[in-house]
Formats: sequence, structure tokens, C-alpha cells
Amino acid sequence: MNGETRAGDPGLARRRWWLRAGVMLAAAAAWLLVAVAPQVFLLVRADEPSVPAVSSFVTGMVAGGTAAGCLAALVRRRAGEVIAGRHTAAVWAAGAAAVGTLGTAVGTFLLAGGVLEGWWPSGAEAGSETVAGLAVVALAATTGGLALGLLTALGPVWLRACAAGVPILFAQDALAIVLPEFPGAHLGTSWLVAVLVGVALGTSVAAGRPWTWAMWVPALALVWLAQSLLPAISATLQQVHVGAEFLRAYPFEPFRVLGEYLQLTLIDPGAHGPASMWVVALVVGVAVAGWRLRAPR
Repeated sequence: MNGETRAGDPGLARRRWWLRAGVMLAAAAAWLLVAVAPQVFLLVRADEPSVPAVSSFVTGMVAGGTAAGCLAALVRRRAGEVIAGRHTAAVWAAGAAAVGTLGTAVGTFLLAGGVLEGWWPSGAEAGSETVAGLAVVALAATTGGLALGLLTALGPVWLRACAAGVPILFAQDALAIVLPEFPGAHLGTSWLVAVLVGVALGTSVAAGRPWTWAMWVPALALVWLAQSLLPAISATLQQVHVGAEFLRAYPFEPFRVLGEYLQLTLIDPGAHGPASMWVVALVVGVAVAGWRLRAPR
């Protein structure tokens, strides 16, 4: 009876409404900050996008969607206080994050409209179908990133590093745009990314389940794959950047370039960052895992 009274409490309904709105707004803000803000910053700073902006048009959407999805972890406990059932709270948080992220993404691209044509350099013809295609690709990338973020936040502990590895690497493109140029900038961002990867590794280890340490192998393999995907995606989008006429004449050229670059970079150690990055990731991962699994005193 108390549960029924609590469920119908007007104060509780108001808390649910505010919490739902807060999750949606936070997810939308995270996506805009990670995925859209770097592109806007670059367009304001320069007349023509540079190479990092070309690849970050897609990779930034993945990273932004993941950042928005990860917010579900921050509100799951709070949601559990006003919604009955642990699984119900997780589903509720995931739904609110998804609505906020995808609703904002769709609205952004609908409002942008012809502004996307400014992504093409002067002298190149975008073509409305290519602009629409880019919007679809960006929305698909956002959806994929959102799924990875929700898996990181609400999925099994042992899958956290596998789900977060690729988006963390993809966020490096956005960092390359917003951070000022300075000596050692690339090495600094590589180490920052390595720290984030290490945190993901450390939080994917579960107490009493030593086999979860073995999940570091596929997680690090996905990080390696993501490093190969960065130049491959950049090269592919440069083919799209040529314009609609080129794509009509050679519709499969972007796919050929993607496969060719991916094949080359997968076996090229130079495409996978400095060795110190991998050392930093492993050291941070062990430190985070040790801190989480430390015996209570």
C-alpha cells in the first residue's frame, strides 16, 4: 500500500520529470560539446577545414554520442531513488539519454541544412544528396557512439574497456582541433588519451573474477583498430570532400580507399602512437584496478 501511495505521490512525479529533463539536457550538451563545438570552432577560425576536421566530422560524432551515453551512469543511482527496480532505473536513464542525444542531433542537422555545404572548399560542388548522406552518416555515427556509451555506463563491468576504447581514441580528433598548437602537443594528447584508456581498463576489472583481466586483450586490440581507423576515415572523407560529381562517377572509391588505408595502417607500428602511450595506459589501468580492488581495512 505504501508503495502505491509513493508511486502516486505528486512530489515524486515532479522529481521524475525534473530528473528526466536533466538527463536529456545533459546528454544533449555532452554531444554538442564533443561532436559539434570543435567543428564550429574550426569554421570560425579558418575559411577551409583542415585534415583533422575532415575525419572528426565522423569520429567526433561517435565520441560525442559516447560521452552522452556515459552520463546514464551518473544518474542511474539517483534514478533508482525515484523509480522502483534497478533494471527499470537503468532502462529509464538510457531512454532519457537517447532521446536527448538523438533529438538534439536530428534537430541540429535539420537546422543546419545548407550550412553543411560550407564544409566543402571553394570550387567544389557538394550536391544536396551528398550533404544529406553526410547527415545520415553523422547520425549513424552518433547512434553507434550512444550505444557504446550506454554499454559502458550500464552494461557488464567486463565490457567497459571494450566499449569505451574506440570512442576514446576518436576523441583525439576533436582535441586536435580545439587545443592550441604547441611543441609536444601530439605527444601530450596521446598521453591524455592513454590515461583515459587506462581508466577504462582499470574499471573493467571485477572483484572475485580474475578472468576479467583477460578482457584487456580485446580492449587494447580495439584501441589498435581505432588508431588505424583514424587515418582511414580521414582519407575516405577526403574522397567525399571532392564533391558529388566525383562520387557519381566513382561511387565505390571511398570504400576502396577505406579498405586500402585500413589494411596498411593495421600493420604499420608508426600509425599506433608512441610506445610510451601503451605503457601509460597499462600503468594507469593497473593502478585504477588495484585501487578499486583494494582490501577494506
